[in-house]
Amino acid sequence: MRYSISRLATMAGISARTLRHYDAIGLLAPAETGANGYRWYGREQLLRLQRILLLREVGVPLGEIGQVLDGQVNEITALRVQREQIIAEQHRLSTVIETIEATITDLTGAHTMDPQEFFRGLHQDRSRLKHRLEAAHGPVVEDAFTAVETATDGWEMTDYEQAAADSRALLHRMAELMRHQVPPDGRLAQQLVVEHHKAIARFWEPDAETYHALADLYLTDDEQRAWITDIDPALPGWLATAMKYYATHHLREATTS
Repeated sequence: MRYSISRLATMAGISARTLRHYDAIGLLAPAETGANGYRWYGREQLLRLQRILLLREVGVPLGEIGQVLDGQVNEITALRVQREQIIAEQHRLSTVIETIEATITDLTGAHTMDPQEFFRGLHQDRSRLKHRLEAAHGPVVEDAFTAVETATDGWEMTDYEQAAADSRALLHRMAELMRHQVPPDGRLAQQLVVEHHKAIARFWEPDAETYHALADLYLTDDEQRAWITDIDPALPGWLATAMKYYATHHLREATTS
């Protein structure tokens, strides 16, 4: 039985272009080519294609597949090499999966992270935020973060966990106002922004300029934006607008008065 290139491609789940490429590199030539240029394949080519696809699936390079099929490289040896590589990748992915599962467990509160890991992650997050603000606003940010480190010296993990829980509760209250069409510059919204600013000030003291910059980070920085969108995807924009209004009309006025 003969198979056209389009039928063989459909049977194998690949494109006709791939079969033409295999022909061009000498990996799989058709049984015959008609006067009109049409390629035709027989059972022998179908079986060879099956082996090609198997070897390709386990990661054997195309150049080596030809050597394997033509007997220049032992097929069993090639498959064993690929098996070891796949096993190594399987172990790597298992480690990644375990890490993700541990993180999910921690986030859902079913398990408490080792305190050293908790504080190491907190320090890294704070450092990244500090560097982003320093790039925009200079050494004044360094002074603010130094003051925070002094203020939180001696905090236990439970102190940070409570602060995080309070922060999420505040964001939920903000999201509720937003869903009820309360404008971000309105009185109720600004009352919550005052609470937000005070909560931030437990970790670092933002003035008008840096609080305004933090609002921008909630819009532009994936890391900062992610934990807010987890509450409501529309919340970062609403919160940033509310923060900028507070920075301009309250913090800046308090500084200049």
